[in-house]
Amino acid sequence: MGKANKVVVVGMKGVGKTTLLEQLIYGNFENQDIHPTIEDIYAATVDTDRGTKEMIRFYDTEGFALNETSHDVSIPKHYHSLADAFVLVYSVNSRQSFEIIDLLKKDIDKNREKREIASVVVAISGRPDEKRQVDPSFAVSWATREKIRHFEVSILERSSLTSPFTYLASKLNPPPTKTGFAPLNMVTRKAKE
Repeated sequence: MGKANKVVVVGMKGVGKTTLLEQLIYGNFENQDIHPTIEDIYAATVDTDRGTKEMIRFYDTEGFALNETSHDVSIPKHYHSLADAFVLVYSVNSRQSFEIIDLLKKDIDKNREKREIASVVVAISGRPDEKRQVDPSFAVSWATREKIRHFEVSILERSSLTSPFTYLASKLNPPPTKTGFAPLNMVTRKAKE
């Protein structure tokens, strides 16, 4: 386990970012209203797909909203400079939440300053009685075009929450690359007799 990676979690107001992190990290899920988040930081040890564990600090951000006059959605500058990765969260029951992550992804691409930023999209599925507003094939094709991995999870099933974060931890901490140098061999010379 090396340095702690910093992952910024963004999405629309009330989409379930805090609930997602609370359920993932602590197993806390209560079907109740949570006070709006301004900013919160969670630290967690996340498994990678190689079996190692990595420390990640999750920055839970205030949600975004579209207003009638402007569709300008931008992530505060300090998050761009500290982020090693982003998690874009939307609800499958809200078309507007998907439109917001599209705008947020464009903002991330615009501000990444020629460095590679790992990102994933997490779609939170609702209760079966709620009407789905985002078609899964549309969302997956959008993610493929944007070169970003798409996951659909259920807050009610904690086991479904681990896949996007295992993928992200593995992407942030790739295995060491093999060197192009040949191993040094110690050669002993016999003393002249």
